[in-house]
Amino acid sequence: MEKTLRGLERLLGRREEYFDKRGALNSEGIKLLRVLAREAIRDDPGKRVLFREVMRKRTYESVLKLAERLAELTGGPSPS
Repeated sequence: MEKTLRGLERLLGRREEYFDKRGALNSEGIKLLRVLAREAIRDDPGKRVLFREVMRKRTYESVLKLAERLAELTGGPSPS
């Protein structure tokens, strides 16, 4: 799960690389999010629900909310 959180921090930290000008995930961002989702769901299938919403909306805000929820669940620091 720590690897997933680091990946989400990377995704959020490089906004211009992974999001378009409207704040939606671009193709590279979607690829990275799919890899992170696959890893997280392999560790805990219950996380599928959290990733499903993000994959549907594909916005910066939904990715940030996901990172905050996962940080809460793991007891780690939430991304800013």
